Amino acid sequence: MIKSILRQLVFSLIALVFLTLIVFVLSNMVKGNTIDVFRAENPDMSQETYEALVHELGYDKPVIVRYLNWLGDALHGDFGTSTATNRPVTEILAQRIGPTLLLSGMAMLVCILIGIPLGVMSAYKPYSIWDNISSFIAFCSSALPGFMLCLFAVFIFAVNLRWFPTSGMYTANGSHTFGDLLMHLVLPMFVLGMRMVGNIIKQTRSAVLEVMNEDYIKTARSKGLGEFAVLVKHALRNAMIPVITTIALSVPYMVGGSVVIEQIFSWPGMGSMIISSINSRDYEPVLGATLVICMTVLVVNFVLEFVYLIIDPRLRKGR
Repeated sequence: MIKSILRQLVFSLIALVFLTLIVFVLSNMVKGNTIDVFRAENPDMSQETYEALVHELGYDKPVIVRYLNWLGDALHGDFGTSTATNRPVTEILAQRIGPTLLLSGMAMLVCILIGIPLGVMSAYKPYSIWDNISSFIAFCSSALPGFMLCLFAVFIFAVNLRWFPTSGMYTANGSHTFGDLLMHLVLPMFVLGMRMVGNIIKQTRSAVLEVMNEDYIKTARSKGLGEFAVLVKHALRNAMIPVITTIALSVPYMVGGSVVIEQIFSWPGMGSMIISSINSRDYEPVLGATLVICMTVLVVNFVLEFVYLIIDPRLRKGR
């Protein structure tokens, strides 16, 4: 068990360094930086001032040296300073991470509450009306791009029916109440959740169908257990490992893939911050957000190992 934990921890740290290095190198390969943007807005800037700013911000150093300096500061909790706003990146992330986690967490809850029951019903009654409905939802979820779902949701529920607002986290100049937050959360949560619910439906259906003909299912039925108990306590529990894996693989999209959703609905999370930072060539917040997203995904994968052991005791052998 201890060896497994240590091995997973080492792999997580290596992956974290590798991913942040890729993002850092790619961001430095983009033509232009914050100083170039500022110089374009202020054409009277002298060459001496430009070179002084480049030296002060370290843009004249090799990329690997700058990355090692950034990584060393990040390990001490210093993610740098935004060159566009002159604010610490940790302060910016502290304001943005809460809305993103709220949106991603609620969207994941929507996925689980819709996807798993529909997948179980599809497996229990294949080729029935439930199976057809589930297949249609899974097809739409997988085929429609996120921005199209956003447009459909806004057109139907915001423009025509006028049930929900289209932007922001709260009403402008309004009271920040829970009800107001919930009304603004519904549409982006629904769209983000529906983008991944199809995978959970298909994986749940496949996994439950695979175990429905096992001997322990027949034994449970022969003992007089109801179909609900057979499905939940025996079939679903033994089919949960691939389902949980699918849910875990959805976490990177929920956290990092919400960039488009946040931008369309003007949700004040890390996604909209990343877009605005890229547009202003301000890469420090992008690197900080990347590090937070990577750490979130790695922590989820780390916890997943223990969830596997809890659900299936057979995996404890040899650990």
